[in-house]
Amino acid sequence: VQYYCMDATAMTFADQSIQAVVDKGTADAICASWDQAQRLLGEIERVLQRDGCYLLISCNPPRMVQGFFGTRLRRWQMSHTAFDRVDEVARRFDLQCHGYLFRKAKTTPLV
Repeated sequence: VQYYCMDATAMTFADQSIQAVVDKGTADAICASWDQAQRLLGEIERVLQRDGCYLLISCNPPRMVQGFFGTRLRRWQMSHTAFDRVDEVARRFDLQCHGYLFRKAKTTPLV
């Protein structure tokens, strides 16, 4: 595993050079802005190999994540799981953590 520090909306990696992206909080932090969300997802889509995976750990429910992806979701297979509230703070404030696994399609649809 290697870690890099760079702007997630303008990565320096070559196209289709990454097998997997793990995101724990980045999308939650910047996706309050539609433009930022689209730049982030565009970069993830650009750097992932054709069958690459994007693992997103988020406090956002599926309807919000699907809103971030918009029409880009057609190019991904998505699976979702909600994690149990594991501590008192999460239970008290009804916070839930969600895990999303997006697999990039091997081919891009014509639509």
